[in-house]
Amino acid sequence: MNTSPWTRCWQQRLDKYLQAPPRCGYWLYSRFPLGPKTRVLEIAGGSFRDSNFLAQQGVPVSGIDADPYVVEQVKLRLKPTFELLVGDAFSMPFEAKEFYLSFSNGFLGYFADTEIHRLLQEQAQVTKRFLVFLVHNAENRKLLEQFRQLAQKDPLYQIRFFSRSEVRSLVLGSGLPIISMRLLKFGGPADKLYWISRTFQPWLPLGIVRAVVARLYTIQRWNMVERIACVANLQSD
Repeated sequence: MNTSPWTRCWQQRLDKYLQAPPRCGYWLYSRFPLGPKTRVLEIAGGSFRDSNFLAQQGVPVSGIDADPYVVEQVKLRLKPTFELLVGDAFSMPFEAKEFYLSFSNGFLGYFADTEIHRLLQEQAQVTKRFLVFLVHNAENRKLLEQFRQLAQKDPLYQIRFFSRSEVRSLVLGSGLPIISMRLLKFGGPADKLYWISRTFQPWLPLGIVRAVVARLYTIQRWNMVERIACVANLQSD
């Protein structure tokens, strides 16, 4: 039986990804008023560690990924309490405006502009309030060069980096029904605090660490930021 490139990727990396801090989940929980009445969708979640964290906080979560292997393995390893489905991000099996917030992290970087337009349109179709996606930041030249070197041996790193103007153009070019759009900073040197607190100060409450890191993100220079987080506030009919 043939194994897809993504399945091979997850066979090699799933354990490592599951052990990493759910940074995006932390960030979302710090920035948005998420709770038992705010349904959240993670698109192409891979390890779904972010969804798992949000579900542990009492947020009703659904996750979808196109790779049956990773969905099966996440179910076996995490025993998730949230809905986890195999499905196509271009045509998702959800009702219109079913989710208060939907997000993807790093997913759009593997597609051309026309495909991203379609993906964002489909994401907006199932989202009531906040459409969120994170992509790699082209202003971080050091990280961009690291990925270029790694991509010579590993196709996982053959991913697009985006400028802020490109992100804005993609959203506007998708024709999304937005009220407003914000481009926020995510990832970078501030993430070291997660490792420091886990290794040297495990007594420090994680909620405090999450809030501090989210604040530190905002004061980092753009050329040190790992990813651009786009938050589109959608019109609700």
